[in-house]
Amino acid sequence: MSGVTNSSTNFGTLTEVAGNATKLAFSTQPSGITYGSSLNPVVILQDQYNNPTSRTSGNLATLNVTMAIASGTGSFSGTTSLNIGTAGGNGTVTFSNLETTTIGAKTITASATGLTSVTSSSFTVSAAPLTITANNVNKAYGTAISSPVLVKLLLQFQAFKIQKL
Repeated sequence: MSGVTNSSTNFGTLTEVAGNATKLAFSTQPSGITYGSSLNPVVILQDQYNNPTSRTSGNLATLNVTMAIASGTGSFSGTTSLNIGTAGGNGTVTFSNLETTTIGAKTITASATGLTSVTSSSFTVSAAPLTITANNVNKAYGTAISSPVLVKLLLQFQAFKIQKL
């Protein structure tokens, strides 16, 4: 090439610009939780070269990302769909109140119309600790109990009462 010399030629500045989104990705994977706690995964748009982008084909104001359980049992409660389009998350959405209805190992899938979906790494929802409380526990043997004995079991955020009459 004429005009090119060793280390003194400047061809200008090269700027990388991400393309239109072609797929979804987890920038924050869901991780193990205790039953009743929320999952907080973060989903982003990526172009065909895995670059984060906020550009969608047609610059969509609304493009909903929907979460579903891919493997494991149960379903979700809480917000399962968020807008990642330009009028919403503009390329990023954070799910903050996803709760599963069952314990065990799971994976989740994030999907949106026109984009390649993504499945999370495996995580485990553990059972909540068992808590037992009872009234009238400080009575001496043979002493009359003035009120019924009440035992409460708290398991996985559901209270069960057993009452002796």
